[in-house]
Amino acid sequence: MKRFLIGLLLITAGIFALGMYMGWFNFTVDKEKFKEDKTKAVEKVKDLGQQAKDKVMGTEKSKDQATTPVQPTSPGQPDWFFGSSPKQK
Repeated sequence: MKRFLIGLLLITAGIFALGMYMGWFNFTVDKEKFKEDKTKAVEKVKDLGQQAKDKVMGTEKSKDQATTPVQPTSPGQPDWFFGSSPKQK
């Protein structure tokens, strides 16, 4: 129980210190600053989540890569083999 209370006190002090550092508190809570920082944090977490998802899926793209994929050509394959519909005669 003693460790739990010490841990809770440390967490509370850490949040308060972070709030003072980030400018959330000026003896009152600056709600606009808090909302801005929350929005930035949510955007960053979403971006990091997307990057992790892309990395796991193997679709991570660098900024240098083109956005349109290049389809390979093979002399023995018909045109419809690479994703276009077959030509009807």
